[in-house]
Amino acid sequence: MGNFTRRSVLGLAATSAIGAVTGVLGPTASAAGSTVRRGGGAVDWTSLGRHLDGDLVLPSDPRYELARQQQLSQFDNTNPMAVAYCESAKDVQTVIAFAQDNGVHTVPRSGRHSFGGYSTTKGMILDVSRLNQVITDGTHVTIGAGTQQADALTALAPYGLALVSGMCPTVGSGGYIQGGGIGHQTRKYGMACDRLVSAEVVLADRRVVRASAQENPDLYWALRGNGGGNYGVVTRYTLEPVQRNTLVGYRLIWSGADSAALIENWQHWVLTAPDDLSSVLMARTASPPSPSTMVTVSGTWYSTMDELNRRLDELVAATGVTPLNRSVWELPAQHTMTQLYGYADPATAQGHRVGATSEATAPRWNYYRTRCRMFGSAVPRADVEDLLAALADPARFRNGQSRMLYFEALGGAANTRARTDTAYVHRTTKMLAGLTAELRDFAYTDEDTAACESWLADGFAVLDRHSLRESYQNYMDPALRDWRTAYYAENYPRLVRIKRAYDPHKFFQFARGIG
Repeated sequence: MGNFTRRSVLGLAATSAIGAVTGVLGPTASAAGSTVRRGGGAVDWTSLGRHLDGDLVLPSDPRYELARQQQLSQFDNTNPMAVAYCESAKDVQTVIAFAQDNGVHTVPRSGRHSFGGYSTTKGMILDVSRLNQVITDGTHVTIGAGTQQADALTALAPYGLALVSGMCPTVGSGGYIQGGGIGHQTRKYGMACDRLVSAEVVLADRRVVRASAQENPDLYWALRGNGGGNYGVVTRYTLEPVQRNTLVGYRLIWSGADSAALIENWQHWVLTAPDDLSSVLMARTASPPSPSTMVTVSGTWYSTMDELNRRLDELVAATGVTPLNRSVWELPAQHTMTQLYGYADPATAQGHRVGATSEATAPRWNYYRTRCRMFGSAVPRADVEDLLAALADPARFRNGQSRMLYFEALGGAANTRARTDTAYVHRTTKMLAGLTAELRDFAYTDEDTAACESWLADGFAVLDRHSLRESYQNYMDPALRDWRTAYYAENYPRLVRIKRAYDPHKFFQFARGIG
């Protein structure tokens, strides 16, 4: 089993050879082109490399340091045996076959954004970031699973098209769409997964199948909300785009205001607004000596700038406090989104993580943790006050720590489907609320991370008081105990049945995996 057999390459439709891979196998010794795996026998990595159109990066390769990194540097202590960059569905088949022949735990990776670190392993990373083609016929858009949000924006802008896209430009489509896909377009156009027409998937038995309403409909149902990494490796998606040439965006910033009253008024404002409005509120505070709270409200508006300004006037009047800054703009849709992402123009360098390309400038995050819950109505004022008190509490502030309380307005088109229509179950959610803790000092200690976790746990208990007891699966939380019901609720039993049908031996598995 130490070699990459000809049967593995030619017999890609065979299912009998699949073995259950239940452990995460790490290297016990290494030499050029080989690794000794647990249980004996050398893994012949050079054999895999010869059969790939893409690249195989091993620890001895000077590219390895960048290849193994995730968006969150807190997972840098995980050293995979190899990173396989796939450039086709055939490459994905080849990697899966090799992993099965050699008993190497393998996880797929697209944008490297897993908040739980589930897109890395001590085994092998199957990276689809090079599957990043964007093609449109004007009616549908086909994208590779490695396409990042910034790339899709750039490719579709000349056609006046856009996709429902995430809140960060470096998010990869592979996991984002499978987790449901919340974005600034959600209240107007639904979740990203709601616009999925079909997907090409490489299964654990190495077959390449199409999942759509007509073909493999159970898999198609599961792919729209399972969270990714459970049923196979998606290599491309076909989606219904949004027709958009220009887009209105806005940002308001307050400091020193009555944050509880501001949040209460904002929630009423957005939840009674037309679906044309998207809005996110973030209350931030940084570590002492001056842990002041700054509140930012930003989003998009799918109508006229004059009408948005009238609505913003209503919000400001309700709060009774003039913001420090108020910006409203109408630009080509791509430029409006890049403004919200935090950079001034759609230059690809600013929309890609350092190391992704030679020009990329977007930084990785150091230590970052988030916990969230979903709500069927506004978060009660008393809970907001308790959350804000925790946000500013200096007791567990550590050097270089920053904290955030955030709210994302949902509902609208996302709630026009029934809870069981797709695997994404959160169709009664009107508001997502969460907390983040971040450490910006690279020399952080275990005590620093423990302080973050303790603070998040206390804040999560407040969030949970009046929530739906549901959480967003794209914000994976390793500390969430009720994750099966929180992410999937009544859809979980069906997801397990589909898992048994498409991956009965659990080749695709991780700590928050289905089944």
